[in-house]
Amino acid sequence: MSEGRESVYGKRRLLNNGLLEPLPGGAAVLVVPNEETYKYEEFTRLFLAQERKVRAFVRRMTVSEEDMDDVIQQVALVAWRKFSDLKAGEDFGLWACVIARYEVLKWRRKQARDRLVFSEQTLNLLADTELENLERRERERKSLDSCLEKLSENERALVLSVHTPGLSVARIAEETGQQAKRLYRRVSKLRLALLACVKTEVAKEA
Repeated sequence: MSEGRESVYGKRRLLNNGLLEPLPGGAAVLVVPNEETYKYEEFTRLFLAQERKVRAFVRRMTVSEEDMDDVIQQVALVAWRKFSDLKAGEDFGLWACVIARYEVLKWRRKQARDRLVFSEQTLNLLADTELENLERRERERKSLDSCLEKLSENERALVLSVHTPGLSVARIAEETGQQAKRLYRRVSKLRLALLACVKTEVAKEA
């Protein structure tokens, strides 16, 4: 997300008719029927968690930040209206990107006279490629989670220490009294094992 820009929900509210509109001063006000409150909160949680993915998907097919924001707002509207169609266990981010694909195509048709806008054929090609990439990355993420679960608690902590704020291999070495070089070698071996495991798991789903 670009500097100075906020989430779609930062300065907008959901009205009873399911529309988003700007609020002065940046305050977030929620006006939702009582029976819809839980559903809306769940939708908001999921959308905010996946918004970066959706924005990245849309950004590849639009010309400017303003165009991207316009499309994202429409995606949020449509996704909320269709939220009941989301199946249990279905990947929300991928589902939202499919909606985004159609919203980008609608946007493109409205901007058809602009020479800077991609052709519909190009947009379809970009969308197909990006959706395939999203599905592949999601399979890899799930496979990685599965492979990490196969490690012991100590091995998992050691591998993740490289990417965990406030934690490091050197710190683990100091706390356990082990040599840092030895632990770094252990991390390298574990990474190779995880890579092989992920490849195997992904191949199973192919």
